[in-house]
Amino acid sequence: MNRLQTRAQTLLHKAKKPTRNPIPDKPLKLDFPHRLFTPEHYEKGYEYPLVVWLHSHDSSEYELDSVMPHLSLRNYVAIAIRGTQASQCNERRFQWGNSNTSMAVSEELVLQAIDAASNKLSINRSKIFLAGHGVGGTLAQWIGLRNRQRFAGVVSIHGGFPRRSKSLVQWKLARKLPVLFMYGEQSELCDTDDVCRSLRQVHSAGLAYRFAQFPTNDGLDTAMAESANRFMMELITGQTNRVPTESQCELET
Repeated sequence: MNRLQTRAQTLLHKAKKPTRNPIPDKPLKLDFPHRLFTPEHYEKGYEYPLVVWLHSHDSSEYELDSVMPHLSLRNYVAIAIRGTQASQCNERRFQWGNSNTSMAVSEELVLQAIDAASNKLSINRSKIFLAGHGVGGTLAQWIGLRNRQRFAGVVSIHGGFPRRSKSLVQWKLARKLPVLFMYGEQSELCDTDDVCRSLRQVHSAGLAYRFAQFPTNDGLDTAMAESANRFMMELITGQTNRVPTESQCELET
């Protein structure tokens, strides 16, 4: 069990008399599996930021249970959707397809989830974030760059820059999307070659990325969750403090 999962369980255990269950028993009325998180002391009159979480390879929407307690129990409404394909190694695990059809389906599921959450809960439509781990982080970038007008920012953890050219189909708008690209120095999901390729593509396209390296492997590191929270809160509150860019290679010009 990684550090984030351990601390998440501790935080949930120690939560004092929440006004409602942080992970509700009843999901939204959607035609696909998902996991919904409502913050402690939820106020109907307050418009909450929304985080859409895309899980890693061979995982599920229940990954949200480990992420949100350390990200924040009060700041966000969050929803996670299940990958479009069943895992071949575990019937309770899922993954994201890589075909054009699968990518288009994933994009549509995200947009449907946003609409459903916004219709049921008090959501600030201008403060919607996409976040993901591994392949989910890459997919979050792909969907975010294609739909800049819908998202306030994107957080990717151990997810390389999307290889599909259609991610920049709206290039001028995509350049204005704030993206926090986090990776571990021992990561195999997003290794040195992936980071260098991502840096070159981001630099070439003039995208608004922040790169941050952490002394970790492929896990959901606690420090990464804290950095993600700071990044999103900066955008929510209008602060623009920059995260230093760290790289192990030279940008090609």
